[in-house]
Amino acid sequence: MFDKLRAMLRSSRQSATSLRGDRLLRAPIDTPQVLDQLWAHFQETGNVAAVGRVVSVLDWEDLVRNRLQLWLSQVSPDMWASAPYRDHRDLLIRCSFPINYDRQSIDGPVDLDLHVALLARAGELKFSDLPITLSPQELVRLSMKSAALWSLLSMAKEHDAVAIECAEASKQPGGAARLHLRECALSSPKLGE
Repeated sequence: MFDKLRAMLRSSRQSATSLRGDRLLRAPIDTPQVLDQLWAHFQETGNVAAVGRVVSVLDWEDLVRNRLQLWLSQVSPDMWASAPYRDHRDLLIRCSFPINYDRQSIDGPVDLDLHVALLARAGELKFSDLPITLSPQELVRLSMKSAALWSLLSMAKEHDAVAIECAEASKQPGGAARLHLRECALSSPKLGE
Protein backbone atom coordinates (compact mmCIF):
# COMPACT_ATOMS: atom_id res chain seq x y z
CA MET A 1 0.00 0.00 0.00
CA PHE A 2 2.80 2.44 0.82
CA ASP A 3 4.37 1.85 -2.62
CA LYS A 4 1.16 3.05 -4.27
CA LEU A 5 0.99 6.04 -1.93
CA ARG A 6 4.63 6.96 -2.61
CA ALA A 7 3.96 6.81 -6.36
CA MET A 8 0.93 9.07 -5.98
CA LEU A 9 2.94 11.54 -3.91
CA ARG A 10 5.72 11.57 -6.50
CA SER A 11 3.30 12.20 -9.36
CA SER A 12 1.52 14.99 -7.46
CA ARG A 13 4.89 16.63 -6.75
CA GLN A 14 5.83 16.50 -10.40
CA SER A 15 2.53 17.97 -11.58
CA ALA A 16 2.54 21.04 -9.32
CA THR A 17 4.08 24.28 -10.56
CA SER A 18 6.69 26.14 -8.60
CA LEU A 19 5.29 29.04 -6.59
CA ARG A 20 7.21 31.95 -5.08
CA GLY A 21 6.79 34.76 -2.56
CA ASP A 22 3.37 36.20 -1.85
CA ARG A 23 1.77 33.93 -4.43
CA LEU A 24 3.10 30.91 -2.53
CA LEU A 25 1.83 32.27 0.78
CA ARG A 26 -1.70 32.61 -0.67
CA ALA A 27 -1.78 29.41 -2.74
CA PRO A 28 -3.87 26.45 -1.62
CA ILE A 29 -1.84 23.65 -0.08
CA ASP A 30 -3.09 20.96 -2.40
CA THR A 31 0.06 18.95 -3.12
CA PRO A 32 3.05 17.80 -1.09
CA GLN A 33 5.20 20.03 -3.30
CA VAL A 34 3.54 23.15 -1.87
CA LEU A 35 4.61 22.06 1.63
CA ASP A 36 8.16 21.63 0.34
CA GLN A 37 8.05 25.05 -1.30
CA LEU A 38 6.79 26.69 1.90
CA TRP A 39 9.76 25.25 3.82
CA ALA A 40 12.17 26.34 1.08
CA HIS A 41 10.67 29.84 1.23
CA PHE A 42 11.09 29.93 5.01
CA GLN A 43 14.72 28.79 4.78
CA GLU A 44 15.51 31.33 2.06
CA THR A 45 13.73 34.32 3.63
CA GLY A 46 13.10 33.53 7.31
CA ASN A 47 9.45 34.52 6.72
CA VAL A 48 7.45 32.78 9.47
CA ALA A 49 4.26 33.28 7.46
CA ALA A 50 5.37 30.16 5.58
CA VAL A 51 5.49 28.26 8.88
CA GLY A 52 1.98 29.49 9.67
CA ARG A 53 0.78 28.06 6.36
CA VAL A 54 2.32 24.67 7.24
CA VAL A 55 0.61 24.85 10.65
CA SER A 56 -2.72 25.46 8.87
CA VAL A 57 -2.55 21.94 7.45
CA LEU A 58 -3.06 20.63 10.98
CA ASP A 59 -6.48 22.31 10.97
CA TRP A 60 -7.73 20.32 8.00
CA GLU A 61 -10.90 18.34 8.57
CA ASP A 62 -10.29 15.06 10.38
CA LEU A 63 -11.60 12.74 7.65
CA VAL A 64 -10.97 9.51 9.56
CA ARG A 65 -12.77 10.78 12.67
CA ASN A 66 -15.80 11.93 10.67
CA ARG A 67 -16.05 8.72 8.65
CA LEU A 68 -15.45 6.51 11.67
CA GLN A 69 -18.06 8.40 13.72
CA LEU A 70 -20.63 7.92 10.95
CA TRP A 71 -19.78 4.22 10.74
CA LEU A 72 -20.01 3.82 14.54
CA SER A 73 -23.43 5.46 14.62
CA GLN A 74 -24.70 2.69 12.34
CA VAL A 75 -23.34 -0.19 14.47
CA SER A 76 -25.69 -1.37 17.19
CA PRO A 77 -24.16 -2.88 20.37
CA ASP A 78 -25.31 -6.42 19.50
CA MET A 79 -23.39 -6.31 16.19
CA TRP A 80 -19.98 -6.26 17.97
CA ALA A 81 -20.34 -9.96 18.82
CA SER A 82 -20.04 -11.17 15.24
CA ALA A 83 -17.72 -10.74 12.28
CA PRO A 84 -16.75 -8.41 10.70
CA TYR A 85 -17.62 -6.00 13.52
CA ARG A 86 -15.81 -8.05 16.16
CA ASP A 87 -12.65 -7.98 14.02
CA HIS A 88 -12.97 -4.24 13.47
CA ARG A 89 -13.42 -3.68 17.19
CA ASP A 90 -10.35 -5.80 17.96
CA LEU A 91 -8.31 -3.74 15.48
CA LEU A 92 -9.56 -0.44 16.87
CA ILE A 93 -8.77 -1.53 20.44
CA ARG A 94 -5.32 -2.86 19.47
CA CYS A 95 -4.54 0.42 17.71
CA SER A 96 -5.74 2.55 20.68
CA PHE A 97 -8.57 4.37 18.94
CA PRO A 98 -10.37 6.37 21.67
CA ILE A 99 -13.80 4.85 21.09
CA ASN A 100 -16.63 4.58 23.59
CA TYR A 101 -18.48 1.53 22.30
CA ASP A 102 -21.44 1.97 24.65
CA ARG A 103 -22.13 5.49 23.38
CA GLN A 104 -21.02 4.71 19.81
CA SER A 105 -18.75 7.74 19.82
CA ILE A 106 -15.13 8.79 19.59
CA ASP A 107 -13.69 10.33 22.75
CA GLY A 108 -10.90 12.80 23.28
CA PRO A 109 -9.22 15.47 21.20
CA VAL A 110 -7.23 13.09 19.00
CA ASP A 111 -6.69 13.80 15.31
CA LEU A 112 -7.43 10.38 13.86
CA ASP A 113 -5.99 11.30 10.46
CA LEU A 114 -2.60 11.62 12.14
CA HIS A 115 -3.23 8.60 14.34
CA VAL A 116 -3.94 6.39 11.31
CA ALA A 117 -1.04 7.81 9.27
CA LEU A 118 1.42 7.16 12.09
CA LEU A 119 0.10 3.64 12.71
CA ALA A 120 0.34 2.84 9.01
CA ARG A 121 3.85 4.24 8.78
CA ALA A 122 4.90 2.08 11.75
CA GLY A 123 3.42 -0.98 10.02
CA GLU A 124 0.83 -1.48 12.78
CA LEU A 125 -2.19 -0.83 10.56
CA LYS A 126 -3.17 -1.31 6.94
CA PHE A 127 -5.59 1.23 5.52
CA SER A 128 -7.58 -1.62 3.99
CA ASP A 129 -8.19 -3.08 7.47
CA LEU A 130 -10.13 -0.02 8.58
CA PRO A 131 -13.92 -0.32 8.63
CA ILE A 132 -14.07 2.80 6.44
CA THR A 133 -12.78 3.41 2.94
CA LEU A 134 -10.40 6.23 2.07
CA SER A 135 -9.82 7.26 -1.53
CA PRO A 136 -6.29 7.60 -2.91
CA GLN A 137 -6.65 11.41 -2.77
CA GLU A 138 -7.71 11.19 0.88
CA LEU A 139 -4.69 9.02 1.66
CA VAL A 140 -2.45 11.69 0.11
CA ARG A 141 -4.22 14.26 2.29
CA LEU A 142 -3.54 12.15 5.42
CA SER A 143 0.11 11.82 4.45
CA MET A 144 0.36 15.59 3.90
CA LYS A 145 -1.05 16.26 7.37
CA SER A 146 1.43 13.80 8.84
CA ALA A 147 4.28 15.35 6.82
CA ALA A 148 3.30 18.82 8.02
CA LEU A 149 3.53 17.72 11.66
CA TRP A 150 6.78 15.80 11.13
CA SER A 151 8.36 18.78 9.34
CA LEU A 152 7.26 21.20 12.07
CA LEU A 153 8.82 18.94 14.72
CA SER A 154 12.01 18.62 12.70
CA MET A 155 12.36 22.29 11.79
CA ALA A 156 11.56 23.46 15.34
CA LYS A 157 14.68 21.60 16.50
CA GLU A 158 16.81 23.60 14.07
CA HIS A 159 15.10 27.00 14.02
CA ASP A 160 13.97 28.90 17.09
CA ALA A 161 11.63 30.97 14.89
CA VAL A 162 9.72 27.79 13.98
CA ALA A 163 9.55 26.72 17.63
CA ILE A 164 8.25 30.17 18.62
CA GLU A 165 5.66 30.11 15.82
CA CYS A 166 4.54 26.64 16.97
CA ALA A 167 4.28 27.83 20.58
CA GLU A 168 2.09 30.77 19.51
CA ALA A 169 -0.04 28.61 17.20
CA SER A 170 -0.58 26.05 19.97
CA LYS A 171 -2.50 28.74 21.88
CA GLN A 172 -4.85 29.41 18.96
CA PRO A 173 -8.07 27.51 18.24
CA GLY A 174 -7.92 24.92 15.51
CA GLY A 175 -7.94 21.21 14.85
CA ALA A 176 -6.99 18.55 17.39
CA ALA A 177 -3.65 18.13 15.63
CA ARG A 178 -2.63 21.51 17.07
CA LEU A 179 -2.12 19.74 20.40
CA HIS A 180 1.18 18.51 18.94
CA LEU A 181 2.46 22.06 18.42
CA ARG A 182 3.49 22.36 22.05
CA GLU A 183 5.76 19.37 21.47
CA CYS A 184 7.24 21.24 18.48
CA ALA A 185 7.94 24.26 20.64
CA LEU A 186 9.56 22.13 23.33
CA SER A 187 11.80 20.41 20.78
CA SER A 188 13.79 23.62 20.34
CA PRO A 189 17.08 23.40 22.26
CA LYS A 190 16.66 26.97 23.54
CA LEU A 191 12.90 26.98 24.19
CA GLY A 192 12.69 23.44 25.54
CA GLU A 193 15.03 24.11 28.47
